[in-house]
Amino acid sequence: MTLVNSWFVTAFFLFISIFVEANDWMPNGLIVDPGGNILSRLDYPGSIKNSKKMDTFAFLSEFSRGTEIINLSNKKVFNVSKNHKENEPPPNDGSGFLVIKNFRMGSWNLPVSKNFNIIEGGKDKSFFLQYGGGPFMGMVFEIGTSLIGTIHVKKYEQIKKLPPLIILPTSLKRLSKYSVGDSFSYYIDGGIGVSAGAGIGYNIAPLIGVGVSAGVSYVLQGKWLCQIQKTGQTTVSVRYTKRKLKKLRLFMGGSVVEEIFGVDLKKIKGIGNDIFFEFNIADPLGLAAYKKFLMGNTAYSMDMAHKLKASKSFALSGLATRRWANRIMTTAIRPLAFSDSVLKTKEKGARFSIPLAVAVKVRKVKNLVVTNSRQLTDKMFIKTVLGVHAIEKELYGWRKADRDQTSVFTGNYQTVSENEAGGDVKYTKRYSGNFKYEHSSKNLMEGDLERELFYLIDEVGHKKEILDLKIPQVPVNIRKYINFRNKKIPISLKPKRKSLGFVKISVDLMLSKSSIDELKSKALFKGPKPWLKAGEKRVKEWFSRPENKRWEVCATMFTGKKVKIGRKLCLKKMLRRTREGLNLSYKSLVLMQKALALHDEKKFVVQFAQFGKGLMSTQFSFLTLLKSISYGDIHMVMQYQGERIPRGELVLIQSKKKKFDKLKVIK
Repeated sequence: MTLVNSWFVTAFFLFISIFVEANDWMPNGLIVDPGGNILSRLDYPGSIKNSKKMDTFAFLSEFSRGTEIINLSNKKVFNVSKNHKENEPPPNDGSGFLVIKNFRMGSWNLPVSKNFNIIEGGKDKSFFLQYGGGPFMGMVFEIGTSLIGTIHVKKYEQIKKLPPLIILPTSLKRLSKYSVGDSFSYYIDGGIGVSAGAGIGYNIAPLIGVGVSAGVSYVLQGKWLCQIQKTGQTTVSVRYTKRKLKKLRLFMGGSVVEEIFGVDLKKIKGIGNDIFFEFNIADPLGLAAYKKFLMGNTAYSMDMAHKLKASKSFALSGLATRRWANRIMTTAIRPLAFSDSVLKTKEKGARFSIPLAVAVKVRKVKNLVVTNSRQLTDKMFIKTVLGVHAIEKELYGWRKADRDQTSVFTGNYQTVSENEAGGDVKYTKRYSGNFKYEHSSKNLMEGDLERELFYLIDEVGHKKEILDLKIPQVPVNIRKYINFRNKKIPISLKPKRKSLGFVKISVDLMLSKSSIDELKSKALFKGPKPWLKAGEKRVKEWFSRPENKRWEVCATMFTGKKVKIGRKLCLKKMLRRTREGLNLSYKSLVLMQKALALHDEKKFVVQFAQFGKGLMSTQFSFLTLLKSISYGDIHMVMQYQGERIPRGELVLIQSKKKKFDKLKVIK
């Protein structure tokens, strides 16, 4: 009987990988390019949000296909009009639209287990009304894949003409259909391992039942990520990343028709190789190497580059790509960057769903990435160590618009070595911190944008500045029609509220070396008391103002209800979490200084990530720590973009030493 087997393994996994590039530094150590753009690249290979689930008792997978549209216009053309016609395209100043099309199928988890049923019974020789329970053990197979394309179009009408699935540019003819700067990526992962555990289940029908299980699995996994960008009329840059991982997973879950709850604990170790090339596919040699590179044969390109004596060149950022599009590439191929890394990850995940109604996922990740020394120029080499603390929340279902929230703090430590005249080597050690909050909604309805802004305010504060920002909106009623005898006949009801389509808001915080040094100094010489006192005062002052509502910082069933006991409990919760966050940041800063004295960069970034965890605890701990920085340089900016809102930003904290003009964080 295979009944119990269906309850044993449920697989959701997301792995955060960090890539850091740099070709310039601020004097105080903040990593930026010449245009003032942060060069911390945060990738979520294969992580396509707002997914539709398909469940059976044999396997569990996620499947999604969707389109996200970003209007590249500025505020000036967004004249809100009540007469904006149904299905009319959003206004645009000629900048066009970025269209992100994605397809994902994964992760699939296929268990092949032997069940040892201690409990079994029900209708004899039938899949109906059967029950069983007991231990199991066996093999487990994992596979997943995704394809993402980011394409620039001039007119809104062109979006509908795009193919349903992105086709990679594998020839000069196909490449000519895309604009310079368009990018594509695909990933594949696969794994094989063993699993064991115990569970119990009851089948009402072959594919309908209830059950619960718990177990452990150990999987050897491979990941392959390929990122492509058109850099010129005949040239493309391609980054190929390979990873070999070992994953230990403890899991528990329960199902009623589909999974209703699940808990995961994962420990992942592995190594990664990152290879970055540019190809001129108008050259037959470049085209041949490019096709092999897409299939994972990177050795062919490296051998060809050596034979052609192609010079190593520092990679351009995506922001400079369009500006350099007309440059002439004189060789068929050229290497841009190479790096090897060691990765360690600890992950906690929880899921809850009401079948056919709503689902919530929460994932917390601690990540350590050590990138081996790699060459930037003929005389300069760089080694990067990163500590990451991340929280991801996903909500989807019919109750509210699909929503995805991600908060990530990255502590960055770099050792730069430069060969000087006479054979001497100059070493420079730098560190900086980056916090990023990103919030996206797939199909936001009219009147809900302010609600989304409150999620951002809950993370970073600055309520007045953010709510005073008037983001122009041009919502529209989108209905389906059919054409009959030259007449448009609606085939769906007119919605009560208009749609804004895809909307994304984010905040980026940059902490320079000088700001971290100031915080460490205050932690060492003043201790945690000044921060704790200031944090408690900030919380109490916030709750003393009647205009601040409890639902802004605490989860509530009804946002319009005023309950005194609820407000008191919320105050108590915020005080506790703020104290815990500030204490954690204080302890981490002290241990960071100790790690520096011992020249232990790994311990330094691990504690750096813990500092970020404390910083992110509440908006009150966040503001308390940032407000205590007086001479250190920091910069924080909010950005917003979407289909029917303009693209814009609001500087919340201005850098003292660097004038950022239209900061754009590399995606």
